[in-house]
Amino acid sequence: MWVPGCSTGEEVYSIAICLLEFLEETHTDLPIKIFGTDLSLVTIEKAREGRFAESIERDVSQARLRRFFSKSEAGYQIRRDVRDMCVFAQHDVTRDPPFSAMDPAAPRGP
Repeated sequence: MWVPGCSTGEEVYSIAICLLEFLEETHTDLPIKIFGTDLSLVTIEKAREGRFAESIERDVSQARLRRFFSKSEAGYQIRRDVRDMCVFAQHDVTRDPPFSAMDPAAPRGP
């Protein structure tokens, strides 16, 4: 999966958590790799750390906090095994559009 404009990674990690829960419910074992890209290198570095303020307690259930996060003095950090499923990179989709030829049936060229 690919999440363009991922900022600090909340969407990427949310997708990872939902996929993990779905795979567990369906007793399915599939590898997960989610790519998050953003124009800002600063936000990409923050996304890689997977650290979030305590205020996420308002939006994330206690069960998910216990299962997918570690509590720290500064807030919460997403568990290492979840972070390892996520790859973050700097990318400008306006200058380098990816996956331009994904549909093999689509007409090509002028």
